[in-house]
Amino acid sequence: MITADYIRGFADGEGTVSLTSYSTYMIRIVNTDFTLLSKIALTLTSMGIKNRLNPRKVYGKNDKPQWELRIHGLKNLMAWRDKIDFDSADKKERLNDLLAYYNPRYVKTRSVDWNKIREQHYAGVSYAELGRLHGVDHSSIRYGLGVK
Repeated sequence: MITADYIRGFADGEGTVSLTSYSTYMIRIVNTDFTLLSKIALTLTSMGIKNRLNPRKVYGKNDKPQWELRIHGLKNLMAWRDKIDFDSADKKERLNDLLAYYNPRYVKTRSVDWNKIREQHYAGVSYAELGRLHGVDHSSIRYGLGVK
């Protein structure tokens, strides 16, 4: 049985958080084990996270066929964050930045202490520094504070 913890660990090693050339934000997990990725895809689907599993072009003569599992769309990315997430600090930060950029209203759904952010803002802390301190994109801090 594939668990959320297993998927988290697997995605930490084999996954990326990216923006494609078609301006689509997504989590991608690439591997040669179709059976394993199929099981992960079914588990994600049962958790309400829509995904796609497709063959991936391989640019090498002796390379094994690769498969790519994609999760995209704000709702699915937020569900990933809430149900799976990453252990990797880099990937977790990238996902949070991506979600904030994808939809600044997302920040309001996170457990961010807006009272503390307001206090720090009134004390003169910059938007960029507030973003670093609280793990969100600075534009989302501005949005959350109601700055146009």
